[in-house]
Amino acid sequence: MSAASNGQEPNPLLCAPGLELIPTWLTDIGALMNALEFNPLAGLRPAEMSKFDRVLQVDDLKRIFVPAPQPARVAQRMLRALYQGLRQRNPRLETVRRDLNALAQHLGKALTDLPWFPNQAVGIVLEGITGIGKSHIADRVLSLLPQVIVHEPKGDWGMHRLKQLIWLKVPMPADHSRKGLLINCIKEIDRALGTNYEAQHVKTTVRVEFLIVTVMYILAQHRCGLLVIEESQAENLGSRVFSRDFLNYFLRILNWGIPVMLIGNPLAFEQLRLHAQDVDRFSEGGWFTMLPAFGPDAPIWRDIWMPRLWGPSLMDKPDAAFEALPSYPAITSWDQLIWRFTGGLPRLVCRLRIETLDDALSNDIEVITTSVVASVFEKSPAFTASRERIKALATHDFENLWRYKDLPVSQLRMYWTPKAEQKTPDIATEQTTPRTPSPPPAASPSRQSKRAGEASPRSKLCRDISEATEVNASKRKAR
Repeated sequence: MSAASNGQEPNPLLCAPGLELIPTWLTDIGALMNALEFNPLAGLRPAEMSKFDRVLQVDDLKRIFVPAPQPARVAQRMLRALYQGLRQRNPRLETVRRDLNALAQHLGKALTDLPWFPNQAVGIVLEGITGIGKSHIADRVLSLLPQVIVHEPKGDWGMHRLKQLIWLKVPMPADHSRKGLLINCIKEIDRALGTNYEAQHVKTTVRVEFLIVTVMYILAQHRCGLLVIEESQAENLGSRVFSRDFLNYFLRILNWGIPVMLIGNPLAFEQLRLHAQDVDRFSEGGWFTMLPAFGPDAPIWRDIWMPRLWGPSLMDKPDAAFEALPSYPAITSWDQLIWRFTGGLPRLVCRLRIETLDDALSNDIEVITTSVVASVFEKSPAFTASRERIKALATHDFENLWRYKDLPVSQLRMYWTPKAEQKTPDIATEQTTPRTPSPPPAASPSRQSKRAGEASPRSKLCRDISEATEVNASKRKAR
């Protein structure tokens, strides 16, 4: 993939330092996975470190990144959307400069007064429950790229200086408001570019419809390569998250040639799923649903998460061989034990490993055993508020999972129940057209109480109709 667009002049937005490896990552998934992988404990020699230094180093495990197949696919789609978006906005092209000047003419107008342009960037959706690692994926991908690149064309491209905004990640506001989101956008732009747009454009009297156009123009002017919107507040869950008002705004940004990635809990996308056209637009770059591993025997858990998330250590000796625990008699392996204490969520695996290493180093424990891990899980304040939820996730206990308002239990039921008798799935399923699953209808008490072999009135009616049909058919043949 060349920085030149269809044989045209080389695109300076793509030739900038820090972006030269994107073509390699898009064509070689192995090279991308190598770039993504990060283990903050790799290369350390615990025997040469003081105990205090090791204790301090333990918290760095929060930054570990394991490029499993699904995260790697998400990363490729993010990079592809960014690259293609910049590729279509080559500032050397007169048509591109003319389009940007046309956008400037709409400043001071309301969003509803803006025309729709023929250019269209792609949208991406990444959904998953808390702890699955969706935000961690986006952060790791963006960390491979510079956020800002300064160009000095000295009059070329119709400008003397350009601060190119490669990417921008913005949290959804806790108050659900569009104005709150726009202010967050401007604050993040100012932080990245060192500009002062907030003081210039955010006034108490400014109307949202006009502020939207201003933010869109600023993003276009600085050639933003990818806008990432993250629904990160528990309070956001509800009908107003990614509602029609928000979606119309994001669609306009796509129409201005800026790719948009939405990250959130599956419940946050209920409004989006109700509109087929919106689903098509936002899933063009990929709709990814991150789900926990199906169980402790799943290959993704056994071969990737356990050795690469649980394996890193700062101890002098390796973990002890598995030893059965009286309080968990059914558990027979390390894979099963860590599954039971984390519910299959990667973030909780890291948390349990950090807490275990910290406990062992602080209490002069030489070897980490199953009893040490069990004690940490049962006593650590880091798990006080989540033990019951973890147990429900680990055991697929739908009755208890329904207690949590931010868990997409219907989706989890659809994922766990029918596939329990099929092959073990991967940690995540990529969906082209997402569905909103609903729990199967419960059997009525009257049906449950029927004796075996007793036919229902409906089945009797069907049988009588069938017999009558056969009789009439035989009479017609006799004639």
